[in-house]
Amino acid sequence: VQVLVYVVMLSVVDPVLATVALVATPLFWLLGRWFSSRLKDVARQTRHRVGALSAVAEESLSNMALIQAYNAERLLVDRFRSEGRQVVQMSLAAARLRGVFGPLTELVELVGLLLVVGVGTYQLSRGGMTLGGLLVFLAYFAQLYGPLRELGRLAPVASVASAGAERIIEILATRPVVVDD
Repeated sequence: VQVLVYVVMLSVVDPVLATVALVATPLFWLLGRWFSSRLKDVARQTRHRVGALSAVAEESLSNMALIQAYNAERLLVDRFRSEGRQVVQMSLAAARLRGVFGPLTELVELVGLLLVVGVGTYQLSRGGMTLGGLLVFLAYFAQLYGPLRELGRLAPVASVASAGAERIIEILATRPVVVDD
């Protein structure tokens, strides 16, 4: 709702400058979409790796006597370390993606601001706009990008959550092996 209100306010102050201001809006959407798909893949892989790590731990603990009898401790420790490294690698990949996403959205916001200031200054120098009008426009413009930024950040969070929900749906869809008459 805030985005719509500020778009209307920008259009009332100066329709041409509002069009320039909204050029960056699709970039927020594209960035959010691109990063959310990458994060969803990484979250899916992380979930599988954590599951494998948990399986190794559960298998090791439940069969401790057998493992000790066959002197297989070293083998299971190596397997656990390997799975743990893969979990760490997936977590680092997700952190790298999140670390790049924030600065990129700020860059898009800065480019949009520079475009607005440039076109607004040009209009000001040609007499098409007053200094007060430009300042009001910039105030509304600053208010517009806050909700847009938050919407852009919501997409990656939602994609990670949907990757987790896929597993829950998968478990709920599993048919029981034993059917109670």
